[in-house]
This record gives sequence, structure tokens and C-alpha cells, in this order.
Amino acid sequence: MLGLGFVALAAAVAATVTWAGRFQPVTTGTTGVHPVVSSQGALGEMVAPFRNGKPFQVGFSVRNSGHFAVRILDVPLTGFHPFVVRKFTARSDERGTRQPVPFQPFTLERGRERLIVLRGRYANCHNWVAGSSVGYVAMPVRMRFLRWTHTVYVKLFTPLVIRMPAHRSPCATGR
Repeated sequence: MLGLGFVALAAAVAATVTWAGRFQPVTTGTTGVHPVVSSQGALGEMVAPFRNGKPFQVGFSVRNSGHFAVRILDVPLTGFHPFVVRKFTARSDERGTRQPVPFQPFTLERGRERLIVLRGRYANCHNWVAGSSVGYVAMPVRMRFLRWTHTVYVKLFTPLVIRMPAHRSPCATGR
């Protein structure tokens, strides 16, 4: 009898650990910030022309749709991107969205939403060829729940496409 109780307890602990490790309540929020020079594409995406060295900004909100608070740790951008950015965050309140401040880890309570803004400049032009483009449908968000830390991908409110110039090198100056 004691052995059966121990097996049942071990199974319950294993199920709880598995659930907590896979718990992912962070979803797409209701707001976004589009690049300054952008237009809507044929499929509803935002299309921004690559402008080497010019200011770049994009924002997306994350929402905690779960029943427990989670800690948002980072937006870990790895690999090659056509921009270099610093991360900012802004809280929404009754009067609208406040000005973004430098990103610091924050706790996202259940039902709450927070805007994350990536602000910097277009860069890394040598990684791209004329006429190419890069698309983003989601952004990585590093989160922690209890003792488990993992990266989840939060869909952007509107997909983003950054299009390189068609008939010249992306590194060429102009516009």
C-alpha cells in the first residue's frame, strides 16, 4: 500500500514538473509599432524598405493569457538581422501607452499586457543582396515560470517584411 502511494506521488510530481516546464501563457497582445517608413503589403503584412544607417523601430505587445504571473527576461535576437537595436518597454495604462523606457526584466501578471519596442537603426547591409527580403512573423521572448526558463515565440500583431533595394546594393547610400 505504501509503495502504491509512493508511485502515485512520484507520478503526480512528474506530471506537475512536465506541465510547469511546458507552461506558455505569453501570447500576442493588441498593439504594435510599425517602422516609420512602411506600407501594407498584399497579404496584410507591413513592408519596410531597408535604408542603411537610417532609424529603425518596431514594437509588439505581449499578453499573459494564463492563470499565473510569469517573468519576462529578454528578447534574445540571435543570428543575422538587418538592424541593430536596443530594447525598450512601455506599460499601458488608462490614458494610453506611456513612453518606452530601457528594457529591464519584468513580471507580467495574469491578464496584463506590455509593449516591447526594438529601437535602433538599419544595419548589417553586407549580409543581404539586392532584391532580397527578410520576414518576421514572431519574436523570441525569454520567460521564466517558477524555476523554468525558456524562449517562446510571440506572433507579431502584423507580420513584418524588410525589403532590400531591388536594383542596387543594400550598402549603397541614398534615400
